[in-house]
Amino acid sequence: MSYQDQGTGYGQPQPGQQPPGPQPGGTALATTALILGIVTIVLAFVPILNLLAVFVGIAALVVGLIAVNRARSRGKGKALTGAILGGVGTVLSIVLIVVYTVIGVSALVESVESNRPSAISVPPLLTTPTAPPELPTAGGPLDPDPAPGSAAERQVFTGEGDDVVVIDLAGRAGVVTFDCPACEGPTSLATNGSAPELVEVEGPWNGQYLIDPTGFDEPTTELTVTTTGLWSIVVDDVSSVTPSSGDVAGSGDRVVFFSEEFFDAEVTHEGTGLFGIVSYAAGVPEVVVDPEDDTFVDGTVYLSGPGYAQVIADDDWAITPVLP
Repeated sequence: MSYQDQGTGYGQPQPGQQPPGPQPGGTALATTALILGIVTIVLAFVPILNLLAVFVGIAALVVGLIAVNRARSRGKGKALTGAILGGVGTVLSIVLIVVYTVIGVSALVESVESNRPSAISVPPLLTTPTAPPELPTAGGPLDPDPAPGSAAERQVFTGEGDDVVVIDLAGRAGVVTFDCPACEGPTSLATNGSAPELVEVEGPWNGQYLIDPTGFDEPTTELTVTTTGLWSIVVDDVSSVTPSSGDVAGSGDRVVFFSEEFFDAEVTHEGTGLFGIVSYAAGVPEVVVDPEDDTFVDGTVYLSGPGYAQVIADDDWAITPVLP
């Protein structure tokens, strides 16, 4: 009997058996693998989304390998390309995740370090010393009787609106008098020195301020005015403050110099708003009355002399030293 008589040709598939070779669906899988591989490469470069790219890349690799086995010749290229892109994209995503994480952590640490407050950045008018102060030496920033020719010369500036003026105190402490009688809206006077904000009010203002009193920081070289009206600034050497041997009275922010020795003073303030006293009798700032404490009432405070003091007030005030 021949094979033809048996009813089946030699090498022909038996009934119900798929023919050997490419399987159905291979081309579609190849296309899917290629798309997933391309998406993986794109997402790998996007922070946060590259976490998703890892999973997409693994899927592209698996689908691509399956499609290689199933696809006909025209689909094998797509399948192989998708598998390769998926593998490369997965590795690239993991590497970039590590790189982006290191960069992010480094930037966060640098930001925290740069914003950390330091003793140098605290304005001296609101700083209480934590160590025993030392008296200023002759010829220092707060010397009330400088050697001839060593005091800074008077500097006068006038202007309108926002402006920046350049000053030179010759390495000594200075007194800045700011007058803005017709200003409207926010009015401020700032420095590039150790006391960045001298004035921050609404409307007109007149005040006097001690700058560079300790000599510990970089000297003040600029004053920045922010306002809408006409203004004037007078910069004097600290020795220009008139010495006082008894009662001192004034209104608003003022710098005073007590020439006599005393250890207590009677203080009164007519206003109900901001009021403070910072003493420089020991050469470093000592908050006698905290301007941020609105509970202060008239009375005796520990204020010593001889020495300079910065009064911060929004109304009339008076200081009477209790002389020995």
